[in-house]
Amino acid sequence: MANRWKIAFCFGLVAALPVHGQGFDPGCALPFESIKLEHPIIDSSCGMDGSARGGGAPTATKLAENHAKNNFCLSGNPKTITYSTFLKLGAATADIKESDLTDRASKLSDLVTVNGKKFGEGVLVRYVAFVLHAKASDTKRGNSTTFGESVNCYRPSDEENDIHIMLARSSDEDTCQTVTGEMSPHFRPDEWTPDNLNALKVHPVRITGQLFFDSSHKPCHGTVRASPPRASVWEIHPIYAIEVCKGTSLQSCKTGPASKWVPLDQWASQDSDE
Repeated sequence: MANRWKIAFCFGLVAALPVHGQGFDPGCALPFESIKLEHPIIDSSCGMDGSARGGGAPTATKLAENHAKNNFCLSGNPKTITYSTFLKLGAATADIKESDLTDRASKLSDLVTVNGKKFGEGVLVRYVAFVLHAKASDTKRGNSTTFGESVNCYRPSDEENDIHIMLARSSDEDTCQTVTGEMSPHFRPDEWTPDNLNALKVHPVRITGQLFFDSSHKPCHGTVRASPPRASVWEIHPIYAIEVCKGTSLQSCKTGPASKWVPLDQWASQDSDE
C-alpha cells in the first residue's frame, strides 16, 4: 500500500489544499469495490461535480462532462468494441463542440450501430490492446499554474489525477493510431499504476469501462499530430476493470478462454512476489 499516503507532499501544498467539503460518492458499489483504495485528499473533498478552477461550481457543460467521467454505475455484460468502431464514433461526432454538450445524452447516445449493437456515450465496453504507454496526466510540472482538470478539482499530484493509457494494436504502433483509456483517481486500487502498466510490454490487456466522448481533445489528422496523440477522441473513461493476458498474441488473447486473463492487481502482486 505504498501509494496510500502520497497526497501532494512532494509539492509542499498540503496545507493549501482543502481537506473538507463534499466527499466522492459514486452512487453505487464501485466496479472494483473489493480492491479500492481510499485517497483521502481527493476522495474526501472532490465530489461528483468536480469544481471550477479556483473552487466553486463548474459551468453546466463542464458539470455534465464531469458527471459522465465519474460514472461508475454501468452494469450488465460489456460490449466488445473494436478499433474501427472508435473511428466510426469519431467521424459521427466530428462537428460536435464542447458548448453543444449540456445535454450529453441527446447528442452522444446510440450514435453508431455495429453488428446490431449500438455504441455511444454511457455504454459499457471492453477492448483488448497493448499498453503503449501510461502516465499520470494533468499533473503539476515545475512552476506551471495550469495543472489539473475540473473533474478532479484541479489538483496537482499524480495521486489526484487520471492515469492516461495509450492502447495500441501492436507494441510498435504510431501513437497517432492509439485509443485512450483513463483511470480515475477516485479510490484507484494500489496496483493500478503507470509502472505496472508499462511493465506489461508484450502482454495484451483487456480494458472494461464506460465509452466516453472527450470534447477537450482532437484526434491526429493527416500530418497534424494531436497532443496527446490519438486516433479518436472517444475513450474508455473511467476504467472499471483491467486484466492482463498470460499470452502475447493479441488475436489468441481475444479469442482464448477466460483462464487466459488475470486482473492487474493479481498480476502485479505475482510479479512482486517473484
